[in-house]
This record gives sequence, C-alpha cells and structure tokens, in this order.
Amino acid sequence: CINYVSDLTYYPDNELLQGPWKAEAPNSGVCCPGTIEVYRLAVISETTFCSNELIQLEVTGQNIRWYSDKELTDSLHFGNMYIPSITTTKTYYITQTHFDTESPAIPITVIIKSAPVINEVITSRVGCDLANGSISILASGGTGQLEYSIDGVNFQLLNNFENLESGIYSVVVRDHLGCEDVQDGVLVTSSPMLTTSITGDLEVCTGNNTELEASGEGNFLWSNGDSTNTITADLPGIYSVTLTDAFGCEAYDSVTVVVNSLPIVNLTLQQDTFCIDEAGLELIGGF
Repeated sequence: CINYVSDLTYYPDNELLQGPWKAEAPNSGVCCPGTIEVYRLAVISETTFCSNELIQLEVTGQNIRWYSDKELTDSLHFGNMYIPSITTTKTYYITQTHFDTESPAIPITVIIKSAPVINEVITSRVGCDLANGSISILASGGTGQLEYSIDGVNFQLLNNFENLESGIYSVVVRDHLGCEDVQDGVLVTSSPMLTTSITGDLEVCTGNNTELEASGEGNFLWSNGDSTNTITADLPGIYSVTLTDAFGCEAYDSVTVVVNSLPIVNLTLQQDTFCIDEAGLELIGGF
C-alpha cells in the first residue's frame, strides 16, 4: 500500500477540500483507506454593521474558537457563528483545530457605524376632512446627509411631510451609509367635524330682548358683526353665525327671531256713575 491522496474536490459553500486517501498503518502492513478534509478559515458573513442592528458573525472551518486578543488568552466563544454585543469597532481572533492542533489566529475586524437616532416626531391633525395633516421628524447622529421617509420606501432630504391624510405611518431616518432608525405606528389623527348651533328664546315681546348663544370652539362671526359666542337680539329677523377653527374649517347656523307686539287694552264704560252694588265695568283687550 502506497500512501497517497487522490484529486481533491473543492466545495466553495464551506471552503472545503475533500478527497479519498490511503495510508499504511504503522508496523502492520495494512492499507487503510479514508477521506481527507481540509477546511479554509474564511469569513462568510458581513463584518460591517450599524450600531443599532444585530451583529452576527460566521466563518468556515472546524472547531472554531474566538478570542479577544492575539495572544489567545481570552477565549470568547466556540463554534462557527458568534453573536457579540458591541457598540464600537473591535477586532476578534479566530482559530480552527484539527487533530488536537490549533491553527494560527486570523484577525477579524468588525466595523460598527453610528446609526441615526429619531429624537422626536411631531404630528398635526387633519382638519375639515381634507388631506392637510403633517409629520415633522427631528433626528441626529448617523454619517453624512440624513434622508427621511414615512413609508420606508420613498425618501427625501426634507424632514417635513405635509398634505397627509389621517392614518398610521412608519417613520424612517437613513444616513449616507444606509444605517436607519425606525419608529412605527406614528398616528395622524383627524379633528372632529366642526359644528355650531344657536340656542336661546326665539320669540320676545316688543321692548324686550333675547340672548342668542352659539356652541363650539373657535372664532365666531355673527351676521350683525359681533365676534363673541353670545349676542343680544331685540329686533326681528334672521340671525346667523359662522364658526371658524384653527384649520380654517367653517360651520354655520341661523335662526329667526320674532318680536311680538304688546296687547292693546280698551276700557269701555256703559255709564259714568255706578252704585256700590252695581256691576257695570267691562275691560276689552287684544292684539
């Protein structure tokens, strides 16, 4: 039996050279066939990460050990995959072991990029049942120019989004290197429908007046020019009010005030003189 290794096959997915071999067992004359495997130690994962994302490192090889120092005194992990918890750039040293022999260490530098941070999201409500809501995004950090999005797809350099309908938005800030910060569930609400209603006595007698009051919050403008929510009416006619809110939405109401004439009283005497026990006084009145 002659010691030999035949042609090896390369498997790129796990950086493996594999093939059959034969060797004579010592002092036995017996030929022992087998399979030889040689792994190349290589990094197959990303080594650059944003500071707010999961760091997952993966390498090829067998019996992998991870160290924090090149002297290999501080062992951190055993296995092909390692998930460290770091926030700054750091170098690790990895080895693989075959037949109780540990290979020289290979350094892997993991680069951590500072991600942008969303500090505050300011929203304004939709009014008048129109698409007039807005979202303003305040962010810091990251690298280079920041870009902003409210759907995770379309980005812009301005941090303010206007003419929005009511709904739920996903706010994303992205820097020049592609690092992102996300805030989901940003709600743009709709203001209640603006309404106003005039209340008060709508019929009064001549010489009297009535107080009319308009409901709601905002700026009032009556048909007589008054700008408070209550007015005093002493003349007959139509009184109307327009209520305007902060969005420019308007609500309107009107009433008719009736002023009734006072009753007319007529005194009729059948005779000028009466006896004490004689009834003869008649009062007639009406409109």
